[in-house]
Amino acid sequence: MKKIGKFEAGGILGSILFAALLPVLIRANNYVISLLTLILLYIIMSCSLNLLVGYTGQMSMGVAAFFGIGAYVVAYFGTTLQLPLVLCIVLATVTAFGFGILLGVPSCKLNAIYLCFTTIAFTNIMRLVFTNWVEVTGGTNGFRGIRSFMIGGEKMTKLQLYYVVLVVTVLCVAILYRMIHSKTGRAFRAVKGNPIAAESMGINVNMYKMLSFATCGAFAGLAGAFYAIQVGYVSPEAFTTTMSIKILTMCVLGGLGNFYGAAVGAVIIGVGTELLAAFEDYQMIIYGLSIILILKFAPRGVAGGVQRLAEQIRGRASKAASGKEKGERV
Repeated sequence: MKKIGKFEAGGILGSILFAALLPVLIRANNYVISLLTLILLYIIMSCSLNLLVGYTGQMSMGVAAFFGIGAYVVAYFGTTLQLPLVLCIVLATVTAFGFGILLGVPSCKLNAIYLCFTTIAFTNIMRLVFTNWVEVTGGTNGFRGIRSFMIGGEKMTKLQLYYVVLVVTVLCVAILYRMIHSKTGRAFRAVKGNPIAAESMGINVNMYKMLSFATCGAFAGLAGAFYAIQVGYVSPEAFTTTMSIKILTMCVLGGLGNFYGAAVGAVIIGVGTELLAAFEDYQMIIYGLSIILILKFAPRGVAGGVQRLAEQIRGRASKAASGKEKGERV
């Protein structure tokens, strides 16, 4: 596994500390705390989608479907059947993982645009299920009164739930980091680079494609579970192709195949969506233009551009230092 350098470790710890102190520093109200919690859920989904698209090279527009599956599983089993919420979250993750395997099957035969259309169809099918399975999902009226965690007989506050989601996000990102920088991650990159060559080296390409879909689905389902708990209400309109495009935009904006880029993109889009709330009708246009412009002028994304700039600065500093040493020797 790749060792984390001091600079990288410092950045990670600093980011976690900043996220932990942010609600206190800005004296956030419940609305802002809810927004920060949603951004953490975006980070989970974008990092897992980056594993699928950025590292394995499989195009997917179905993350919203897994997000919805996780939300409705928690809503139904936790509220209607009154099962413990922790168990419901596990069920949501496992169910989404299973659907991820199911969606991963076509990835063994389809490529590029055909796979993209398949995942779009899957999202639309699940939206129809959420809309028409009224006995379970509540149909177009949505599912209301979803249970939340209890502490001392009282409902967990928004701030307390934020810290729970923060811990879950850190764990999810750590798991994805470990996966990407392991033998499995190397297999994912080999599948993306050249599936035929990977197959000739003994890598089971189909298995790793399905594993990447299932992993993405599981983490998106986990995020959906906490989304339902946080909001207390879910409806089919929240799990459309628009949501999938939004998460994909986060990955592209931050930098496909850049581990930290997905998190950066999630923060930018999460905050940007709130700032552009007045232009909600034009969000699809904004997302589309963002992807086109980034692919044109910054193909490595925001995080990739920052890393490239840092490398150039280090290179110039190194040259300057070596030149100074030569001058002193002379």
